Amino acid sequence: MISDIDRFDETPKFLQIVKIITTKIDEEVWLPHEMIPTERAFCEELNVSRTTIRRAIEKLSDMFYLYRVQGKGTFVCPKELREFRKTSGMGFREHALKRGQVPSQKILSLEYVPLTAKVRTRLCLGETETRVHKFVRLFYLDAKLDSLNTSYLVLPEGETITVDELEETGSLYSLLRKKYHYIPYITCQESTAMKASEKVASYLELEVGYPVTYIEGVVWTLEHKVMEYVEIYRGDRTIPHQSMNVGGSL
Repeated sequence: MISDIDRFDETPKFLQIVKIITTKIDEEVWLPHEMIPTERAFCEELNVSRTTIRRAIEKLSDMFYLYRVQGKGTFVCPKELREFRKTSGMGFREHALKRGQVPSQKILSLEYVPLTAKVRTRLCLGETETRVHKFVRLFYLDAKLDSLNTSYLVLPEGETITVDELEETGSLYSLLRKKYHYIPYITCQESTAMKASEKVASYLELEVGYPVTYIEGVVWTLEHKVMEYVEIYRGDRTIPHQSMNVGGSL
C-alpha cells in the first residue's frame, strides 16, 4: 500500500504525492537505491493520471529524492546527495571562460577501474555495476597550476574516451555532449579544508601539509541522471602556510 490521496484537500494531487514519497524516504520505508513503484502502479493505487505521477516524480528528482535509470526505473537517492550544496552544471572550462580566464589541462591518466563503495554511492550505482571510468587531470588558469581533478564517469557499455579525443576537444563536458548527449544540469558539492598529503602535494607542487581545499561534486544531467563524481584538490598559494586552520591529511 502506497498511501491515499485526500480528495477533499485543496493541495494539488501531485504535491500530495510528493509528500507521500518524501515521507516514505525520510522515514526509511524506502531505502537508498531501492526502486519505487512504477508509474502504472501509482496510477492504479492512487487513482490519478500518469501526468500527475510524472509531475510529482519530476519534482522529486529536482529535490534529489529520486533518480532515474533508463530502461530500469526510478530509484531513491542517497540522503547525502540532498545535503550537498547545489550549483550550476558548468564545468571548469566554462567557468574560467565566463570569468575571462584562459583554461587548460594536463591529462595524467585515463583508466577503467574497479568501483569502490564510496564511488558507487556517489554515482548512484547498483551492485551489478563493477567498474567505472577514471580521469585524472591537472587544471591550469592563465597557465598557472590551479587544481588536481579526478573524475569518475559512467559511460555507455563498451564505450570509452581516449586521450586524443579529450586533448582535441579541450573540455570533458563538451566531449560528453558531443558523443553521448550528456548535458550537465546541476552540481551538488561540498568542500573541506585539509592538509596536502605527499601525493597531492607532489601534483600541486606544494609542501606536504600545505593547506588545500578538498571538493567533492556530483554532476546530474537534464534527465536527472548522475553523470560524474569528481574529487578536486586546490591549493591556495595566497594563504601563508601557518595561518590557515585545517583538518587532517588525506
